[in-house]
Amino acid sequence: MLTPHENMKRVAVRALCNIGNDPGNGKLCRPGGYECWERHVDVGTALPDPPADVARLAADEIDYFELVYRDRYGSKVWTIPQARSVSELFGDCESADDFSRRLTALADLLDKLDPYDQLPEDEQKTDDKRVRSLTALRRLMARDYSEAVPAVDRLRRIPDARVQFPTHSRSEKLLVAFRELGVSYPASDWRLAWLQLLTAFWSSLQTIRSAIQAGEPAPAQEDQSD
Repeated sequence: MLTPHENMKRVAVRALCNIGNDPGNGKLCRPGGYECWERHVDVGTALPDPPADVARLAADEIDYFELVYRDRYGSKVWTIPQARSVSELFGDCESADDFSRRLTALADLLDKLDPYDQLPEDEQKTDDKRVRSLTALRRLMARDYSEAVPAVDRLRRIPDARVQFPTHSRSEKLLVAFRELGVSYPASDWRLAWLQLLTAFWSSLQTIRSAIQAGEPAPAQEDQSD
């Protein structure tokens, strides 16, 4: 009795050339064979070059963001030692270990955001546990400036990448995080990878700040003096 596979008829067809030539038996479709042979390499989506002064732009944006947030909400959003935080942004990234250290510093910086006072108590928590700072910022922006939410989501990929890298260097979560941050990975140039990450940080923070700045001013505080 014939199995289904044995009962199938196979019909051979002549191979076709992708550029319209006759490949013959195909043996010469290789480097050094037919003159028309070409190698095509998919290098993926081209990423824009980071600004040359992105570290300075990022450092300045931290200050701008703090000022605009305070004008809008009347409170300080970042409690960070400014000089130390800014120093982490500068200098060339020379290795995977250096990139990991800088990624951790950037994630720690974002973890020090403090937008909780602008949210009702029930929105500061999930299942009775205080949410992370970027989750709180996302809830605040979703309420007040929905156009800034995608930028907050992009910033959230930085802690995602920090958790995965370098231990889980091939995890899908890490690949997605770096792709959304515009970072070339696997990296062949760690200096460029850091500049791309810093560009994502700077541009995302700038987008959020611009949304707040263009929005309605904070309501006037009532005079509580006697």
